[in-house]
Amino acid sequence: MRDLLGAGLGTFARSAQFSGRSRRTELFGLWAVLTLANLPLILFGAHAVPASVWFGLNLIGALPMPALFVRRVHDVGWSGWWLLPLIPLTATNIWRQLQWLQAPYEMPPQLSWWVHLALAPVLLALIALLLWDDEDGANRFGQNPRAEL
Repeated sequence: MRDLLGAGLGTFARSAQFSGRSRRTELFGLWAVLTLANLPLILFGAHAVPASVWFGLNLIGALPMPALFVRRVHDVGWSGWWLLPLIPLTATNIWRQLQWLQAPYEMPPQLSWWVHLALAPVLLALIALLLWDDEDGANRFGQNPRAEL
């Protein structure tokens, strides 16, 4: 568990590093760190922390994600440009969080069914791509991080 949390915290140190490769352990580690940071909200509901604190925690937690996702795609052997379809998904999520921040005790307006339909394949493809097994050995983006252990 310590290795997982260490890998997750290590992604913050590499937030601006878009080159190289990252293992799935870093992805799961970041997920574990963010889950632990949001534990009060998960356990006690939205009233446990002020909306601005929750939004700030999520914003700080989202900082290493673009670089981590690009390095993770590099580990599979693909270019980071494959992540461009994430821009609408990210913009939609930020919009919903800003709406919630303005009125934290009210539900933000629901997105249309066609937006969910359009974003679902992008999200499923992202999950599959991030969980894909890495390329053995070196590729054009660097050495395999598992080989360095």
